[in-house]
Amino acid sequence: MNSILKNRVESSLLLIPVLVFIVLRIFEYDGLYGQDSYEYLRYTERIKAFIFTGIHPGEFVWPKGYPIVAGILSLVIPAHISTQFVSFVSLYGLLIFTRRIIKELTFKESCVLPFLIIALLLSPYMLRASVMAMSDLLAAFWLTGCVYFGIRYGDKHTFGAFFWCLLFGSLSVFTRYVAAIPIALIFLAVGYVEIKNKKWLHSLASFVPVMFLYLHYYLETEEFNPFHHNSIVTWDIKNFFKSSFVGEIGIFNYILPNLLYAFSSVYSPGFLLINGLLFLFLFKKRKLLLKVDYVSIAIIVISYSFFLAGIPYQNNRFLLLTYPLVLILLFPAFTDLMDRFQKKRNYILAALVVMQLVLFVRAIEPTFRLSMVEKEITTQMYAYQNQTLYSFEIDIALEGRGLDFEYRNLWKEEYKSFDEGALVLFNEEKFRTQWEGKNPMINWNQIKNKHQLTLIKELDANWKLYRIEN
Repeated sequence: MNSILKNRVESSLLLIPVLVFIVLRIFEYDGLYGQDSYEYLRYTERIKAFIFTGIHPGEFVWPKGYPIVAGILSLVIPAHISTQFVSFVSLYGLLIFTRRIIKELTFKESCVLPFLIIALLLSPYMLRASVMAMSDLLAAFWLTGCVYFGIRYGDKHTFGAFFWCLLFGSLSVFTRYVAAIPIALIFLAVGYVEIKNKKWLHSLASFVPVMFLYLHYYLETEEFNPFHHNSIVTWDIKNFFKSSFVGEIGIFNYILPNLLYAFSSVYSPGFLLINGLLFLFLFKKRKLLLKVDYVSIAIIVISYSFFLAGIPYQNNRFLLLTYPLVLILLFPAFTDLMDRFQKKRNYILAALVVMQLVLFVRAIEPTFRLSMVEKEITTQMYAYQNQTLYSFEIDIALEGRGLDFEYRNLWKEEYKSFDEGALVLFNEEKFRTQWEGKNPMINWNQIKNKHQLTLIKELDANWKLYRIEN
């Protein structure tokens, strides 16, 4: 009877993300906000058109994996839903592979699903990412699958495990370039196993990454050199200890130095409320964690974190990629904690579910609010279409939501002149500090100094619409 009740409770908890997804859709949240998600949507629609017409989808600054998957899915459902749905399904895919890895390493069943429901499905940052039109969870899904098949190859030495490891690893890099750091380590490990066991025919599977490399260059419209990527060019060990940065994407001041931020998936309540406590319990599991598979996973997480620490900006989205691997390392500590509080286990799990959901509401609120502001401003700007519009940041949302303007982005270049009669949509209060001395504020100050601006309308969140007069 207790087993039946337990299964029903776990099944109900598994559906919480589904309920969250449905509720957010009811409130018209579509996962589109900021700039990146609209660019993913644009290219998803271009991929769909490519499938039907064969016309090259054109320029796209990021890896193509995520919009290709969303584009294929958009043959069945609308593109603006498919981009969000890919992230959502990836969360459950992560649950499957992370659970398989933990069972492979520990041979335990009882605590695995409750742990992953709380720490993965209901993780505030992971659950938030699952309802966003972003590539992060899809890349994490491919990476975690690559780790699983890499472990299987280390145990079974089969061609199938080797092939799937290479396929999932290639797809991860094809979805997010930064995944190349952990994937390179995994490929080196399985390559070593292949050579050690003299499985020479397994090298035939090497056509998989070559195939994706070819597909990438086929879709690329400009010469691509991965070593010219901004993350590589600006990487510096001095950034480990900095918390303030000035660059082409503005001026940023963070609370934590980069090194602490880069390892925050281990202790941040934004991922799991008791992460820090579990990390302390790990010290009791030293012998277990010295097994080769655990050491390998730890090396992947640590190497990736050190790479993030050298990049001159911080973004919690980057931490999502290896978070499932962090959970694999923390699971033995979780079982130890549950054993210690066996009589109060159900109360602890229930409290964690509630707290994770409370923290999720806190995590999603800024993103949800920004998305709603963008939708409202899109509605307010509808009547002003078919004119020249100078703007920054919000212009991506307006174009992504279908408004027809001749867009002039204030970040892309420093303009020498501005068209009389054109519109300007700007938020000086928002950009004054972060973009001081950069193109958005340089252009804005030039418009004010060289022209008379007539305020047409004050919009939501301090955005203001002006017309340039002589």
